[in-house]
Amino acid sequence: MSISIFSLVAIVLYLAVAYACSRAARVAKIARRPETERRRWLAFTTFFGALAAFRASNLEEAIRSALREQLIVHGEYFERWSLQAPVAAAALVLLAAGIGALFLVHPARRGRGRLAASIFVADLAVAAQVGLVMLRVISLHAVDALLYRGPHLNWLVDCGATFAVAYAALRYRNLLRAPRG
Repeated sequence: MSISIFSLVAIVLYLAVAYACSRAARVAKIARRPETERRRWLAFTTFFGALAAFRASNLEEAIRSALREQLIVHGEYFERWSLQAPVAAAALVLLAAGIGALFLVHPARRGRGRLAASIFVADLAVAAQVGLVMLRVISLHAVDALLYRGPHLNWLVDCGATFAVAYAALRYRNLLRAPRG
């Protein structure tokens, strides 16, 4: 199994973001921030570490191939649209509902400051990443055309979400390390 240069770059970026999130978690603990904030950054650390492992092991392609093989074995490959479309629609609805819920209940929406806003940005970016991974695994032709052709929305969402979490982690850490006065 060989890893493409794009996958290698993605792995390095995911690991760098995982490290930035772990530093944010450490600073949250030192600054005696609420435990939920530290746990959130640790969850982001774990998520991006898992993304790196997922990419390095080529697990996404293995899952996609296994699903495709099952459709072929059961004679449903040419009718896959009828199976994949509802799953893709459900994934998009769940993603939209999750993002909507974040907007409704997140402390940053209630004016709780820049630290909460940093976590909010990371939450939204991780939700976008989860949705993107789900859509890539489902591999519906119409969705694939949107993700992989033209401006490569796959790359834009992946890079944008990854950099947004990195920025949020660094901003959170810098806000806590800034002198108060």
